[in-house]
Amino acid sequence: MREGALYELDVLNHLHRKGIPVAFPVAESDGSCLHDIDAPEGPHFATLFTLARGRELSCGEDPAPAARAYGDAVAAMHNAFENVRSRHSRFGIDLEPLIDRPLAHVKPILSQRAGRSKSTSSASPEPSGGPSRRSRRPISSAASATATCKATTRTSTNKAL
Repeated sequence: MREGALYELDVLNHLHRKGIPVAFPVAESDGSCLHDIDAPEGPHFATLFTLARGRELSCGEDPAPAARAYGDAVAAMHNAFENVRSRHSRFGIDLEPLIDRPLAHVKPILSQRAGRSKSTSSASPEPSGGPSRRSRRPISSAASATATCKATTRTSTNKAL
């Protein structure tokens, strides 16, 4: 895992040197930029990155110019990948590092929590009519923004007709 993370940092540094506008790692005085973190779901790594410049598109904006700019940026990045060199090996992306390994670390913690919630849930049954307010998931700000954007677009379209 560490080897793969170091490979990715080498790629970002390479793209930065080629003039591709990416957030690249900030190195410490000793040159290191990858830090180990012990997390409940297993080892993780942390890196400080430079600011990724840009802006969000607004709902009412014509997406064509942004799509063209995105395509140009992806093409430039793709061309810059041609001669990437790293002494670190790239890791494969599959279910084992993404789901299986982290889940194996978290399962014991979830089992303990499930045992505690079973013992407390019998003391306070839910009222009829569905789940309690505490168990409802709030709408994420991204989902809320998407709904607002769709509503605004629909209103704008209706007015234009």
